[in-house]
Amino acid sequence: MARSLGAPGVTVRPGDDGSMVGIVVAWELCWYRYEVDLAEGPSAVRVAAQGYELAELPPEDQDANAAADELGGLALAG
Repeated sequence: MARSLGAPGVTVRPGDDGSMVGIVVAWELCWYRYEVDLAEGPSAVRVAAQGYELAELPPEDQDANAAADELGGLALAG
């Protein structure tokens, strides 16, 4: 039986610097960590890390607090 990615779990957390935001997008088969510098505008997004096992992530990055839509837009859970 083939597995599909489906909808990701998304975790958004403030970074150490006031203008940085960390975003983890995780599926059952892989995950990506992005860093966004809000002071730099929309082009200041970079992939900071990636992996294939959810166990590689610390627990706080496995606790989804946001969602991604089919176009890639993110919204915090409310």
